Formats: sequence, structure tokens, C-alpha cells
Amino acid sequence: MAETLLSSGLTVTKWRRTYFKDYVRESRFRPYMGNDSTNIIVTLMELETQSGKTINVPVVGSLTGSGVSGSQVLEGNEEDLDTNSMPVSVDWRRNGVVVPKSETYKTEIDILNAARAELKRWSAVKMRADIIRELGAITVNDATQTSIPYASATEAQKDAWLVLNTDRVQFGALVSNSSSNDHSTSLANVDTTADKWTASLLTLAKRRAKAARITPYMTEDGREYFVLFVGSRGFRDLATDATIVSVNKDARERNVDTNPLFQGGDLIYQGVIIREEEEIGALAGVGAAASDVEPGYLCGAQAIAVAWGQTPTPKTDRDRDFGFRPAVAIEELLGTKKIAYSGVQRGVLTVYASATADA
Repeated sequence: MAETLLSSGLTVTKWRRTYFKDYVRESRFRPYMGNDSTNIIVTLMELETQSGKTINVPVVGSLTGSGVSGSQVLEGNEEDLDTNSMPVSVDWRRNGVVVPKSETYKTEIDILNAARAELKRWSAVKMRADIIRELGAITVNDATQTSIPYASATEAQKDAWLVLNTDRVQFGALVSNSSSNDHSTSLANVDTTADKWTASLLTLAKRRAKAARITPYMTEDGREYFVLFVGSRGFRDLATDATIVSVNKDARERNVDTNPLFQGGDLIYQGVIIREEEEIGALAGVGAAASDVEPGYLCGAQAIAVAWGQTPTPKTDRDRDFGFRPAVAIEELLGTKKIAYSGVQRGVLTVYASATADA
């Protein structure tokens, strides 16, 4: 009697899809990722089906004119639609694990499953680091909108970036703390008393984001939010701010399982979701009196682009040590970049606030 056996290739494909979904979720940015331009992190998959190393991210600006009314003539009074694009390049990322034959060596799928958890964790950590790096990156106003990690950027590059992003960068609790052409001077204006994260500093940042026409992130039920990604010190100050504590205590459901005052988790205030990302580190000694300053990123739509030329794909090498020490690996082809046009970051308002270390 003939029997149909499941192809191992199909099983590997299923594993690949599950791996991809799980590792993206575990990066902690999954709720804000999607292929629609209304997402904070826009995912681009076109290079999976098309050859190439670079994908151009399109943007269409909002119409701001008054239009015409009544019997006024529209012809000749049309409005120009602002359009632009930014290239995102992809590159290979790989890692592998050697699994000796003496350790549960049975089939290809067993080998993959033996290493799956650690490879998935590695991928999630790398993606999280990529996104946080790009949130703080300095964009150069050149042909490719080159993105430079903050720690690698020169003072001249930071100054030039600040000039172009004056309405999208905030130093502490006052707009006047910013010296529009000197990044380090502006940081030195951030003091430990007035310029730490508070409810009023947060609402100022939100007003400035709206004034800069950063589009809020929209949930599936149609609610609009900005999302603040902030480090542990900044989250500490916001979580203990009396106004924010009062709102989350009195206005949110008093449920031990869901209220962040009981269990920790995201805070919500004035249409801003406050999300702690402990990997966002403080800048040591750059504030007033050599105090520490920590960046936070108030994000709306089209803040970051993640492009895949190949989603994570399992590989197996059975020939090591005459087949006794087979190795498994994961490879993917991707690129991550802050979305910017003409040197101006599209969906991020960068806030530098005082962040003293715990006593």
C-alpha cells in the first residue's frame, strides 16, 4: 500500500515562517511594525521577489492648501503634492550553532529545533539593537540620506543635523534650551532639576510633534497615539511623576493584571504610549554640571524602515568532522534605517532629558 510522506522541505518552510514571526515579536517592536505607511516601523518585503540591494522608501506629504469653494475655479489653483524617497540598503546577517551527533542527532528538523531558541533570541536582540540605533542616528543630508550611529557622528555632523531638525529635537523642558546650530551647547543646557522627564515635558514634546506635522500612529480601532520609546531612567521619572501616576491610577481600570501601577508595563498619558526600552542608554556627562542626559524618541508614522531581501532562512552543514558535528545556521538579508528626507527625520521627535543615575 502506498503511503504519502510529508516533504522535509515543507516542514523547514513552516519552521522558517514560525521563526520569523516569533523573532520579530520578541524584538518587542512588533506591535508597531507593518507594511503600511501608517506604521511607526514600516516593513518592506519587495526585495524578496525582486533582485537588488537597495529599495527606495516613498513618502507622500499632506495637502495643506485651502482648496476652492463655491463657484471658484479650481483649474490653475491645484496644489503640489510633496513627494520624495529614501534608499534603504540590505546586507547579510548570519549566525550558526554546531550540534554534535552525540546530542539528539536524529533529523534535520531536530537539529534546527535544538538550536532554534538561541538563534531566535540572537536575531531578536540584533533587530532590537538595529531599531534603537536608528532611532538615535544622525542623518546626513546627502544623496542617500546616510544614517550615522550617534556615537560615531562628529560634532559637525550633529550640528548640521540639528539645524535641519530644529522643530524635531527638544532639549529638556524648554524650547529655548536649544541652540539651533550647536548640539553640545544645547545638551549642556539640560539641568537635573527642571529638565527631567515630567508630564509637562511630555506634553510639550507632543505639541511640538504635532506642530512638526509628524503623523500619529493609528491603532486598528482608529485611535491615534504617539509612542515614546524611553530608557530606564526616563521611564523611572515618568512612572513616578504625580500627574501621570494619578491618571493611570484613577482613569485606567483598576485591574491587577493589566494596570501598569500593579504589574509594570506601558504607561499612557494624553494620547502618548510610554514604552520602556532599557537598551536606550544615557549620555554620560553631557548635561549641565557634567550631568547625564538620556534620549527619548517620540514616534509617529514612518519613523523607521526595515527592508528584507530574504527573511531568516535555516541552513545545515552536514560535512563537519566527517558528518559527526553538523552545524545549523540562520541567514537573512535586511537593512534598517531611520526614515529621513533632505536630512529631516520623518516620524521622530528626539527629546534629550536629564537622567541622573540611581543613588
